[in-house]
Amino acid sequence: MDEKNAKDAVKLDFSNFESLVQSDFVSLYYITSPDQNEIEGVGIFLLGEEVMEYHLSATSVDGRKNSVLKNIIHAAVSSAFDLGLSGVYLGGGTTESINDTLLLSKSRFSKNLLTFSAFKRDI
Repeated sequence: MDEKNAKDAVKLDFSNFESLVQSDFVSLYYITSPDQNEIEGVGIFLLGEEVMEYHLSATSVDGRKNSVLKNIIHAAVSSAFDLGLSGVYLGGGTTESINDTLLLSKSRFSKNLLTFSAFKRDI
């Protein structure tokens, strides 16, 4: 999150992360380095009654070079269908650009794209 210059409001502290991954409705997928000394990437997916939803991921520098997130998403999608779920919601990219690298990577799994907006409103 620090590498992405994320605002403090969207950062999870370790206790929140630990609680999340121990929940019954969460599936965690990860890939290690060839020597298994480092986790190169991890993906967190939320399980609903009918749909799995991509929630959060992180990759190491080597993981990004090796495109491990694509393999993690592929494993999660395969698992969702093995579980009898009707689909997987992958979300969008990290920018508004149609050339956003995360969006382009996710769109390899489906050409069914929807436009949506997210906003924050302080009350």
